[in-house]
Amino acid sequence: MTSWLSEIVALLDVSTVFLFLITLVVFSIPVLIIFPPLPVERSDALGQTHSKVGVPDGESNLLHQWTAHQSTRNRANGHAGEGQRQPPKIQSLHIYPIKSCRGIELAQATVLPKGLEHDRVFCFAQRKIKKQMGTDAAAPSATSKPAEALGNVDFWEVLTLRQIGLMANIKVDLWVADRSKHSRQLGPMKTADGSGGGDDFLVVRFPWRSAGVKGVIETVAAKLSRGLSAAAEREFMLPMSFPSPEEVKARGYSHNEVTLFRNVIPALNMGSEVPPELALYLGLEPGKLALFRLDPTQRRKVFRCAPTRDVAGYQPEIDFQDAVSKNKFIYSPHT
Repeated sequence: MTSWLSEIVALLDVSTVFLFLITLVVFSIPVLIIFPPLPVERSDALGQTHSKVGVPDGESNLLHQWTAHQSTRNRANGHAGEGQRQPPKIQSLHIYPIKSCRGIELAQATVLPKGLEHDRVFCFAQRKIKKQMGTDAAAPSATSKPAEALGNVDFWEVLTLRQIGLMANIKVDLWVADRSKHSRQLGPMKTADGSGGGDDFLVVRFPWRSAGVKGVIETVAAKLSRGLSAAAEREFMLPMSFPSPEEVKARGYSHNEVTLFRNVIPALNMGSEVPPELALYLGLEPGKLALFRLDPTQRRKVFRCAPTRDVAGYQPEIDFQDAVSKNKFIYSPHT
C-alpha cells in the first residue's frame, strides 16, 4: 500500500498537475454552459433581443440635482438680473409603469393623449370586504331582512404607497424589442403579423429569500451574478401588449371592477401572473393581491381640470393616474 502511494506521489510533478487542471477546466466549460451553476430567470434571454429602457443608475440626473437647485436658487436671490434668470427646466423625467412601484428614469419620453407612454399602465389591488347595507328605508316588516343580514361584498381597491410603503422596493424594468439585435438561439423577434420587433415586457423584481438552505443558495447566487451588495430577489414578467380574448382565457385572467379612491373602474384582473411571495412580502394574504390593467380602448375619460373636446380636439383619457381635482395644484409622481 505504501509503495503504491509513493508511485502516485512521484508521478504528481508540477507539469502533470498543471496539465490535469487544464484538462479539467476545458471539459468543465461546456458542462457549465449547458448546466449553469446560477439560477437562470426567464428575463435573462431578453438581453439577446430587447433593450432596457431608461437612464443607467450611474448616469441619473438626480445625482447632481442639488447643484442644479443651488444654482437656480442663487440666480433667483438676485445674483443674476431679472432678465437673465434661466427658465425652469425638468431635472429628471420618470415614468411608473406599475402605480406606486419603483419608477424608470428617462432621457426623453413620448407624450400621448393619456399622458406619458408606459406610465401607470398597471396597478396592484387588495381584495377587501365591506358590509352590504339595505336601501329600503321603510319600517321593517315580518318578511324584511335586517341590514346586518344582507351579507358582505368583496371588492378590489387599488394599492398605493399611502397604504404599503414596501411597494417602493418593487423594481420595474421595461424591455423593448430591438430590431438591431439577433439571437443565435432565438433569431430576431417577430410580431404576430410577421414583422420584426416582437413584444415589449416588464420585468418586476422584489426582495425575497426562501427559508433554509435554499435561501442561502439564492443569496450566494445573487451576489455572484449582481455583486456583493446584491440581495436575493424574486421576479416575474408582464407583456406590455394587451392580451387577446384567447390569451385572457388561457392565462386565467378575469374582468373585474377595481376602486381607485371613489372611482369604480372596469379593468382586467391579471392576478394569475403575481407570485404568492409578493403578497407575503407586502404583508397580505396571497389570495388578496391582484394586478390590474385597463383595456386601451376603454380608458378613463377625464373631465375635471382638463381641456374640453372643443378646445383640445379630444377628451383626455388616463389609465391609473390620479385624476387631479380642482382643489389640488401639486401632483405627486410617486402615487
